[in-house]
Amino acid sequence: MKGNIINLVRRDFDALKSDRIMSNLSTALFTLSVIFASLVNDISLLPLFLFIYNYIQNLFSLDEKHPTEKYFASLPVRRSEIVLSRYLGVVVITAIYLLIAYLVNRGFIFFNFSLSVEARQPLPAGYIILVFLILAFLTSFTLPFYFRFGFSKSNGVSVILWMVLGALTLASFFDSDRSSLTDFIFCQEITGSIILFGSAVLLLAISVPLTVALYNKKDL
Repeated sequence: MKGNIINLVRRDFDALKSDRIMSNLSTALFTLSVIFASLVNDISLLPLFLFIYNYIQNLFSLDEKHPTEKYFASLPVRRSEIVLSRYLGVVVITAIYLLIAYLVNRGFIFFNFSLSVEARQPLPAGYIILVFLILAFLTSFTLPFYFRFGFSKSNGVSVILWMVLGALTLASFFDSDRSSLTDFIFCQEITGSIILFGSAVLLLAISVPLTVALYNKKDL
């Protein structure tokens, strides 16, 4: 099972790389995400969410253009493994993103390059927890729809959800009292961090089996 899931994640990455437009867009969004995160400001989350949205949307779009479900049905690959591979793909991308963003942030500090006071500080744990929580929320609500109803029928719901998040992020950036998000990122207490992290894990613990159950009901 473990080998199948890893191979499925690798297949997803290879499929996106094979599409030139998708690959270039993903690279641009990922680079933008890292730079913004390294500067640690209120809008730094937005490019990351655009990148993850682009990743999920493109994968299911490719599945619809080049039907793979019937192909997988003929292989010793369970539907639960396909579901887990999509969740794992998001986790892997986020982990890579956070690692690179942290290293770039440290580079900015080392070379004394900063556009804000926050950028002179290491990427805080509060930022990592916030990223994990919001991504857990978004994937927990979008992936079940995609697996149950397919790309075309679910894309509207997904677009609305991600647009709402984007609007809230932009609103916090243009708000005259912009200190709330920055304060949250830099001043997160241990108790609050544990609660938020636990909430994210709980969301995923509920979402994954729910997605598997919905996908098992889908006719191929």
